Amino acid sequence: RLCVAQLLLVTTAWCLAKGKSPALRHTYFKESVSKLVYFKSRSTILGIDQAGGLLYRSTDYGETWSKITDVADGQVTRLYAHPHEPKIAYALTEDTQHWITQDEGGSWKPFSSPLPPTTSGERPLAFHAERTGWIIFTGEKCVEEKSGWWPFPRLVCHDEAFYVKDGFAQAVRDHKSGDRSGSGITSLLGDDHAVVKCMWARQTKEFDAMAEEAIFCLEIVTRGAGSSGPNAKRRGLGSSRGAGILSPRNSTGAYLAGQPQSKLHMRMLAGPGHQAAYGAEADGGDGVFVPHAAATDQDTALAKRDLADEISELFESQFARRTVQLVVSENFFSTQKTVHFGSGNDGTGGDRAGGGVLAISVLKNYIMAAISHAHSEEMDLFITMDGHVWAESHLPLPPGTQEDAYTILESSAHAVFVDVVTSSNSIVGSLFRSNSNGTYYTQSLEHTHRSRSGLVDVERVHGVEGVVIANQVSNWDKIGHGLDSILHREKIELKTRISFNDGARWRFLQPPERDIDGKRYACSRDAWQTGECALHLHSVTSARTPGHVFGSASAPGVILAVGNIGAKLLPWRSCDTFLSRDGGISWKMVHRGSHHVQLADSGAVMVLVDDKEPTGTVHYSLDSGETWQNVALDVNTRVRALFIDDDGLSPVLLAIGTALEGSHADEQVFVAIDFSKSWPRQCAIDPSDPKAGRDVEAFVLVAHEDNDCILGHRTEHIRRKPTADCFMRLDQVLVPRQTDCDCTAHDFECDYNYAPDASGRCELVGPEVVPHGQCQRPSDRFMASSGWRLIPGNTCIRNSANEMDKPVEKPCSSVQNPGGGDHDHDHDHDGGNSGQVVLGPVTHHTLVVSGDPHIMTFPNTTAFLLMTSKQALYRSDDEGARWVPIDLAKSTGNAKIGKPVYLAEHTYHSSRAYVYTENDVMAYTSDRGVTWSIIRNLPSPANGLHIRPILDFNPVNPDWLLFVGGTTCPGCHSEIWVTADHGKKWTRVTTHATKCLFARSKEFAALPEEAIVCTNYRLTSGKENEQDRQDQKGRKNPDNYVEIRVFPKPFASTSFDVVALPSADKSEIVDFHIHGRFIVVAVLEAVLDDTGRSETALKMFVSDDGKTIHEARFPPGVNIQPEGFTLLPSYSGTILIDVEGAPNTGDPDWGTGWGTLFASNSNGTHFHMVLQHTNRNHVGLVDVERVDGLRGTLIANQVANAEALGKPGVRKELRTVASWDNGRSWHPLEAPLKDSSGNDIDCTDCSLHLYSRSSMVRLGSQYGAKTAPGYLVGVGSVGTHLGRYTAARTYMSRDGGITWAEIRATQTQYEFGDHGALLMLVDDTGPVDTLHYSVDGGISWKSYRFTDSGMRVIVDRVTNGVDSGGQGLLIQAREILASGGGANAEESMVIYVDFSKLFTRQCQIETRDHSKSDFELWTPRWGMDSGGRSAAICVLGTETSYWRRKPTASCYVGNEFEPPMTSSRTCECTIQDFECDEGFWLNDYGQCTLDGPDPYQPSDCREGTTYRGRSGYTKIALSQCTGGKDLSQPVDRICGRAGGMRASAMVLQSPVADIQYFKNSHHVVVRTEDDRIWSSLDEGTQWAEIEMPVVPGAARSDGIAAIVRQPYFEDYTYFIPKKGTLAYYTDDEARTIRVLHLPTAPAHLYQPVLRFHPDYPDWLIFLGQPNQGCDSVDASSCQVEAFVSRDHGAHWSALTAPLGPGGCVFLKTDRLVNVKQNTIVCGRHMGAQDGRGGGDIVVSSDWFTRNERVLVKKATDFVILGGFLVISQDVDDGQALRMHISLDGETAAVANFPGNKLTVDSAYTVLDPPEGFEYRDERGYKQKMPGAGMMMHVTKSNRAGAEWGTIYT
Repeated sequence: RLCVAQLLLVTTAWCLAKGKSPALRHTYFKESVSKLVYFKSRSTILGIDQAGGLLYRSTDYGETWSKITDVADGQVTRLYAHPHEPKIAYALTEDTQHWITQDEGGSWKPFSSPLPPTTSGERPLAFHAERTGWIIFTGEKCVEEKSGWWPFPRLVCHDEAFYVKDGFAQAVRDHKSGDRSGSGITSLLGDDHAVVKCMWARQTKEFDAMAEEAIFCLEIVTRGAGSSGPNAKRRGLGSSRGAGILSPRNSTGAYLAGQPQSKLHMRMLAGPGHQAAYGAEADGGDGVFVPHAAATDQDTALAKRDLADEISELFESQFARRTVQLVVSENFFSTQKTVHFGSGNDGTGGDRAGGGVLAISVLKNYIMAAISHAHSEEMDLFITMDGHVWAESHLPLPPGTQEDAYTILESSAHAVFVDVVTSSNSIVGSLFRSNSNGTYYTQSLEHTHRSRSGLVDVERVHGVEGVVIANQVSNWDKIGHGLDSILHREKIELKTRISFNDGARWRFLQPPERDIDGKRYACSRDAWQTGECALHLHSVTSARTPGHVFGSASAPGVILAVGNIGAKLLPWRSCDTFLSRDGGISWKMVHRGSHHVQLADSGAVMVLVDDKEPTGTVHYSLDSGETWQNVALDVNTRVRALFIDDDGLSPVLLAIGTALEGSHADEQVFVAIDFSKSWPRQCAIDPSDPKAGRDVEAFVLVAHEDNDCILGHRTEHIRRKPTADCFMRLDQVLVPRQTDCDCTAHDFECDYNYAPDASGRCELVGPEVVPHGQCQRPSDRFMASSGWRLIPGNTCIRNSANEMDKPVEKPCSSVQNPGGGDHDHDHDHDGGNSGQVVLGPVTHHTLVVSGDPHIMTFPNTTAFLLMTSKQALYRSDDEGARWVPIDLAKSTGNAKIGKPVYLAEHTYHSSRAYVYTENDVMAYTSDRGVTWSIIRNLPSPANGLHIRPILDFNPVNPDWLLFVGGTTCPGCHSEIWVTADHGKKWTRVTTHATKCLFARSKEFAALPEEAIVCTNYRLTSGKENEQDRQDQKGRKNPDNYVEIRVFPKPFASTSFDVVALPSADKSEIVDFHIHGRFIVVAVLEAVLDDTGRSETALKMFVSDDGKTIHEARFPPGVNIQPEGFTLLPSYSGTILIDVEGAPNTGDPDWGTGWGTLFASNSNGTHFHMVLQHTNRNHVGLVDVERVDGLRGTLIANQVANAEALGKPGVRKELRTVASWDNGRSWHPLEAPLKDSSGNDIDCTDCSLHLYSRSSMVRLGSQYGAKTAPGYLVGVGSVGTHLGRYTAARTYMSRDGGITWAEIRATQTQYEFGDHGALLMLVDDTGPVDTLHYSVDGGISWKSYRFTDSGMRVIVDRVTNGVDSGGQGLLIQAREILASGGGANAEESMVIYVDFSKLFTRQCQIETRDHSKSDFELWTPRWGMDSGGRSAAICVLGTETSYWRRKPTASCYVGNEFEPPMTSSRTCECTIQDFECDEGFWLNDYGQCTLDGPDPYQPSDCREGTTYRGRSGYTKIALSQCTGGKDLSQPVDRICGRAGGMRASAMVLQSPVADIQYFKNSHHVVVRTEDDRIWSSLDEGTQWAEIEMPVVPGAARSDGIAAIVRQPYFEDYTYFIPKKGTLAYYTDDEARTIRVLHLPTAPAHLYQPVLRFHPDYPDWLIFLGQPNQGCDSVDASSCQVEAFVSRDHGAHWSALTAPLGPGGCVFLKTDRLVNVKQNTIVCGRHMGAQDGRGGGDIVVSSDWFTRNERVLVKKATDFVILGGFLVISQDVDDGQALRMHISLDGETAAVANFPGNKLTVDSAYTVLDPPEGFEYRDERGYKQKMPGAGMMMHVTKSNRAGAEWGTIYT
């Protein structure tokens, strides 16, 4: 024993202990062991080689290993330890034979299960905490079937649950006797009853509120194509097995069941044997997962899907819905109950789980469940403490946060910790803590760091109570979203915080004073407390420590961790290793570099192993880190991790890695590091009554200054002294002693919906919680929260002096929503009528079917077909009022026809439909389903290559069919067959085609009637050219590319013509469509970028004759690099296409996707821009909608803030615009003046915005119906942009979208009926039982209950066929049980609502005398004609009038009504009837202008003379206009200079004072000296004065004094008035002008008066002059004040006053980025407003509400240039200046000039910094050299004529 006396200023010697070196034992494995299981004895360990199916065992802590021979080699794939029985483990296979050990692996007994274990990702075994022999086994049942939507062989699988009550004892005996059926294991819910998961209620010992037999199960029902059983999982035969239903693994190896789309993750408290997940395993079994390689993401192999999957999932995506319900039984499911989740705190108030139950888990004494909403991806959490009453968990989420992703963290017995995603990139969250019953939560910590798999950097320190360490994202407002954040993770900046009261309050980690070499860290106390110089640690998402990241249960207060000192956490390999022995209060560095760390022998041993590089050394300490020794490994090893038992009691650790040298190179090595003989004796301690003594010490955590009470009690732990020369060798963790303390302020925190203010008081920040049943009247009073609550789990002794949580009495009038009312159900409408339920003339009929229904309507008839996902077929002759089942076997006389799996209508024959069956039979009907026949000679089965459509039809002859068959896969190809006699005889046209269609359509007639167009592989012979091989990446024959083939005579010949692409061998045809009069082809083509590297570009080619093809040409100057095209319907004989301009992240709110809409000319060669920034989603759906029934009318959504998308915190802002001239011009929708209750809508500069195709699931037309011309309905909001759907309302237009009215104050599903005479609405807010209808065009409304016996349903869709002409409407819904139960999972309802008896008289039409007619002839009108009258809309030269029923008519139109032909009148020709000629393009005025020189200009044309040339216009071929002006006539054109240069002049009435160019277009704005504004949309060729909008009641501006450009968002420009508060702006490059209300008159002395933020266009700073009486801006009484708005002027807040020079600005710029987003710097001056004399430069990061700091005093000015804040300070009474420079707004440094001078002369100019430059590196790639530094000019002489100065850099 060596004692070293410290001969310094200490009075006691400190003895450092040094024991013997550990013994090392190396074991090598040729195949890697992937998982370890520790038994409670700790000396015995099991290991499994999952790849080889082998088991290993060690009985000496891992020093020696032997292969287990009782278990068959090559079979075991999973290994589980019983969590409540110390010696039992289970070895499972992928088959039905498994093994059990009851003696820690010494011997094994086989047993059989009824099914193989589940592969869904759930654990196959669930254990009872008390009845340890009670086990639930989940197995997977798979059946080879040919059912489903396509008849191809596949495995259809689902999971079933079984149980035993004897620990598999009977199963072992049965297996021994030869019974291998698993009969000793009992089915839980019955055969073929599918589950996601089953678990015991008493899964934990803490939860004992239910009967021992209580079991919860998640039942799953999949209703969709091809389902066999309720939980079908399809797999193509021979393909890799699917992943099933899997939740991400948490940090302790635990799982929570959920549907695949679930975003709920859980990290749960580790039990015995639970360790961190490092390797990949198919399930979440207990144990330690052994890493095989460095920490990398797993590779994911996607199996090729078969056609059955493709077709059925396509159908399911539109119609199917998986429903999971939670059921519970207390008698092993002899009886069961469905758990219902209500809206109230007690679980009542209807079922909220419309979208199913996502997950369930037991957490100590809680059971938590996550449910999904029916019509959104949002989730809710419910909790129960007794298993019977479920209460909703209320989280005070930030505004705009959706509850769609949770992580349930390791929680205490007194509170639940939940982290909720608050960012679109899923890496930033907010941490919440619950009250004692888990129902109400308060925010504990914001901006927590998360991984995308749901792991959260919030970790308890084990061994001490109440200590939590968390990592925050400090730059949460700067990090990118979507792809940017994935590719640039290094941009994330993390800071570490610690809490000593279970998350109630947090602080940064105190850094050590010195590093390991004794060098001081320059960390001040302020820098520590602000986190700018603190200790930051790696945690759950990045640490390398298996099991618990921080601390050990057997070593209280001892923490080894990897981190760094500084302002943020550095990457793992740039960090060092630190130690704390007081629970995280203080720290010291113990080793440089990052290491694997582990504690052994109850903290007596600390071990470090290098993680940066391969190593041959292990570092260890036996004296708590005071000294360190080394021990050598046999070979250099890449160590992956250090392992030990969960409590850290073992004296032996395992270092596991890969040997890098010697005879065992590249093999896995287990190194047992044995410290059992480091000391000769055991420490003196009584584990049953531990006390401080010779070898052990008492440790008490002291976190609050001198207060050692944590969570209301003082806890004394016993642990080994650092100097003790003994080992611990304990069998259990020592139990600490606790003594309760008196309550103090530390024991309380802010209650639900309260938050601390600047002084630390809790203030109300959300709605007041009113106890249920109170506040029945406004005059009542109720007992409210004081704002405080006792921290959950706190045991302090209460006293009358400190009852901070004592309720206080408040008046009910102070709260908005009393707690006693029921506001969830309201039958009345919001439109002004009584809304009483009508039961008289309206009736309904209900069909209940198994599975999901798909309804097909026959045009212009009342006949419908219905097919369900369970392969049942029905027919209705009366619009769905009564349904008759169709028996295909009986109808066709073929008993082997099989079930129908696919239903298709004939595109060109209104009475034909086709059914494809599971037995490869095609049946058809020619009389709308009355009779059925078989196409008996079908030449082959349908193809298995995803080729769609399978059947195609020809408009010329309905008997001509095209069928896409195929050979058997793998090694397969398609076969294209045609028949001219409806299947009697088939001809094979070609093989190896990727798509084939009849070329002829109603519009495309350039090819022969029977011609076929295919995309075909060139080579078709040989196995190497089989089509499925070509479709596989990396296996394609490069010579075998796809080409376009036209088969002109397919019935007679297989000869074809190739439509040649320009570079066919370098092109990959993606798809083609016959669209209108064109064949449109999308092609990926290999091109070279500007660096010469090869890349692929998506291009579009068009053919209008089927023989030649050309690439689509887009306008010059428009930079298009498309990622995708979307073809849209067009009525004008042209192509309307949306080109993706920015890829979408997939999130509807945070997404970044937008496009540009183009329309082609008549021959499809040139495309002109129609609309910019169209909204599109990640699947290519575009918010551009042609309105059915109105020619030329389009409604579209534009992304108003496209420039800002992708910046932190920016959501899409959509604006709705409409065009009534086929897209030539666009206008906002006029907002209604009143809401549906008659109240005024108070909104300035607002318009109406509607949801559209990208975000609403609606079949058919989005807004109107072709049988109801002019009637439009939409869901949206009034404002400056579209609001959230949950706050949306329903609006209607009766004049084609010109004007609108609100018809219901909520979002609805809507449908027209009876040719527009009927309109029906169903609320889209949850379970409903009532609809609302109108028969007078939406003027008045009535209600009708369409369900029986109080039943409520979730409505999936409302439909009325293709033309909305029927008098009955169909509602497809799912039942919600009347008692408040859940949705009926297996059945759907088709509810037919019959309105046919509303009127007894049929409407009559009088075309001559309209006054006697029940119909009106309505003509769409918009704008004004030359006579000042409302102008009729002309489209393609025709003015169309439409017949429609009058709103006041008391009659029905009828199902068979066919209105007379619409009345039409030929219009005079206008510019709308012409398109641009070759070489001309539409400019922003809608005019065709020449781009470049005119190729037809005569060669002898002298400059300045004229010639007769093309006008640039050609008449649209389809236009019927006559007369008017013929724009196609030749015009006089001026001969241009060489090169085509032209000049034009515009004479303005006043000189130009300012001119501003828009960067992204040809637009220019000019202010003249007479304060007028002019704009040009074509770079100055044409000019027009901008008329500023008129604001009712506001005085007009007397002129514009300044134009202010937004420097960060190029589309914005502001127009500032001379006086007054009415300013103007444009956010679309001067196309439209909007109003901006200012808080005061502008202070023009401080230009610009508007200041902007680089990331948030709505954040504005305005410099105003409140004193309106000032006669001069130089008057000393006219002080200047700064205001800020965060909603673009809707609201302003005062910042500070009076201002000095410089005013106020946002500190952050595009180059000064290392500052907080809301930091503002101001020059404040207490004297005259003109800035004479010195002032203060002040900075604030909270809008100057509570705190500000003075950066520099006596400052004369400041400026931000480049990355610098430059401040000048007055020195020597103005004789000199001192320059201060700040990089962060926190500190400033004095500038040092040559000669060590700190001052300069009093005149200076700060010059713009260099911008940097681009260059090419040695590889030829473009690189950017950023600008740096700054430049300053200092005047040395200012004498007139002799001015000079010096430039400093």
